[in-house]
Amino acid sequence: MLIQDINSINAADMDFRVDLFLHMTWVDRRLNLSHLASGQAFHTLPSYVIDHIWTPDPYVTNAKDAVMYSSKEVEFDWRKWSPVMINPELRLLQFSLKQPLKNYVNRSTEDELGQKVIQLVVELEFSREIGHHLVQTFVPSFLVVALSWFSFWLGLEAIPGRVTLLVTSLLTITTLFTGIKEGLPPVAYVKVGMGMNGCDSWYGMDENCHV
Repeated sequence: MLIQDINSINAADMDFRVDLFLHMTWVDRRLNLSHLASGQAFHTLPSYVIDHIWTPDPYVTNAKDAVMYSSKEVEFDWRKWSPVMINPELRLLQFSLKQPLKNYVNRSTEDELGQKVIQLVVELEFSREIGHHLVQTFVPSFLVVALSWFSFWLGLEAIPGRVTLLVTSLLTITTLFTGIKEGLPPVAYVKVGMGMNGCDSWYGMDENCHV
């Protein structure tokens, strides 16, 4: 397997698109023509026979359309040397791909009919590039919070200016948080939203200090 390109990574839906080349070799003993041996090293067959030669169709988990064969019909196995390769020129913008890739053979899987099937498993583990999120998320939120600090230097009589500054900062951070939340996956662990909630809490305390 040669992974040529990975694109359209959607963190919200937790899916992505991958372009790859899958090279397969197999042995079909039904094509053994030794019983037709006539002293020739090979036999020439008509071209239409190509359309009738069976070829294995690997089943891709979660695919929209595929055919699954039981282990009695097809038995998959990785080759012993470099079973999975990646295009050395592959570059991802917002994520990095952990290497080397984990790959193994799973022989204990059952299909919808309860038949044993063999899976060739490749695990792609992505990690976020911190630089992108620093520029797009953390730096803007910190700047908005720092902007709200100017309310401490306003006079006690400048109530309209202080309220306008804090409300504008709160609306800005809320809009920023809404845009970020749309691109986050539905996971159970702590996300960047905790930092945004901390910013909202700061605005609340800032307003209470002046009230």
